Amino acid sequence: MKQLIIGLLLSAPLMLAAQDVHFFQGTWEEVNAKAKAENKPIMVDAYTVWCGPCKMMDKTMFHDNAAVADLLNSSVIPYKIECEHDFGLTFNQKFRVAGYPSLLFFNSDGQLFDRLLGYDDNTANFVSTLKEVLSGDQQDTYGYDAKELSMPWPDFYKQSFRNAEDSTWKYPKDADPNAWLDQQENLLSELSWGVMSRMMVNDKYNEHFKEHFSEYKRLYKKEADNKLQNLLYGQVRQAAADSNEASFQEALELMKKAFPDEPDNAYYLNLYYCQSTGQWDKCAAALQARIDDPDLEVGLGEINSMAWSLYESCEDRKVLEQALTWFDPFLEDMADYPAMDTYAALLFKTGRLDEAEKWAINAIDTGKAVNMNVSDTEKLLEMIRQKNR
Repeated sequence: MKQLIIGLLLSAPLMLAAQDVHFFQGTWEEVNAKAKAENKPIMVDAYTVWCGPCKMMDKTMFHDNAAVADLLNSSVIPYKIECEHDFGLTFNQKFRVAGYPSLLFFNSDGQLFDRLLGYDDNTANFVSTLKEVLSGDQQDTYGYDAKELSMPWPDFYKQSFRNAEDSTWKYPKDADPNAWLDQQENLLSELSWGVMSRMMVNDKYNEHFKEHFSEYKRLYKKEADNKLQNLLYGQVRQAAADSNEASFQEALELMKKAFPDEPDNAYYLNLYYCQSTGQWDKCAAALQARIDDPDLEVGLGEINSMAWSLYESCEDRKVLEQALTWFDPFLEDMADYPAMDTYAALLFKTGRLDEAEKWAINAIDTGKAVNMNVSDTEKLLEMIRQKNR
């Protein structure tokens, strides 16, 4: 019995350690050699020291999380790169980390085949996304040699990446990337793309990119997707400011054409325009269509987000009452404080004061139980009671 107890005690640290993702400690050359030898892909966690979501990902996804650890420790070689010091600057210039945290995936030959941006605090969603990435074609790589890190980037491009060790660093806002691009023979090259994707360029080059999007997407995949989406949202923002319906429709059609298998992209672009122009009835109609689609499952979070926007900005009672119906499937066991608060607010705005008071009280109790700040709901409850006297 004593030997069994000792064995269990000795194995306990190993069992606990298995809940963590084991990041390889070594140089970039060494991790690539290990990937080659073990025929495994590399997953790079690109981060900065100031990045709050990066720290949350470390705490909740990469530490004490068996589902994530089991998948990553068995399927990839995890590796961390801090992107504002030393080698991290070279890595960042090569792969243009657009936000943090970012995960970049390199096949066993060291070539980039996929990338993810942002922190998802839902383990099941995160694991599902990782499995989707790792089950993809790892030979379908980005259209440049990921091993060639030393590139002849123009100085203004290199200067655009923050060097945390340089206290005088400033973004080169006075640089003229267009003049540099004017001198390039091949606008599809890695150097030209780096400048076009990283810097603010003029309409000439943005239009060139849109016209040749399929070629850029073939070479630069998600980077090209992100640039096109940013351009289209900018076009829609300007269309809303100018009340230019034709420009909005042009952007919407291009979004549909560019992403035929991802209808959510067009949905959210349309929603952005409707919200920006105060067309709340069209916003509600768009979400209602999603709710009514038997092939879609619209969650409480999406409903709550739209419903709160309507509460804050819409005065059309018919639309507000429509929004209340979206909560019906969730009411029996709804225990989400933000959603309960929104539901109470909509009831108040539509004059259903007794129900509003009940839901406000429930929201406050639910929020307090999980240590959330419920002061806004307490103010709402006071307004409800004053109006209901």
